Amino acid sequence: MTTTTTQIPTRRLVGEFTRFKTWRDSLPGRDAGLMVARFGLAWVFIYHGSGTLFGAFDGLGLQRTAAYFATTAHLHPGMFFAVLNGTIEFFGGIAVGLGVLSRLAGLALVGTWWWP
Repeated sequence: MTTTTTQIPTRRLVGEFTRFKTWRDSLPGRDAGLMVARFGLAWVFIYHGSGTLFGAFDGLGLQRTAAYFATTAHLHPGMFFAVLNGTIEFFGGIAVGLGVLSRLAGLALVGTWWWP
């Protein structure tokens, strides 16, 4: 019984990895990656916050989010916590995307998603 194995051209792989590592460690490459991550994270929070506040993107809207917070999450008054949650997510996402008070906004966003 003979087995055939496919040999990977290691010299080419090493060359590609070295070129990728050089690009990754360069300042423009790092800046581009951080910008994509920042805008992606901002979009997630803006998307979810606008669904909570305005019912956009087939979100629940304030009334149904308030009902969820009051009944399922046992947070009373439900409307207060729905508005607080939607406001932090929507405007915190904008702040993170623009880089305005991003550490404070990030702390508030972690609090809303960690909190039940």
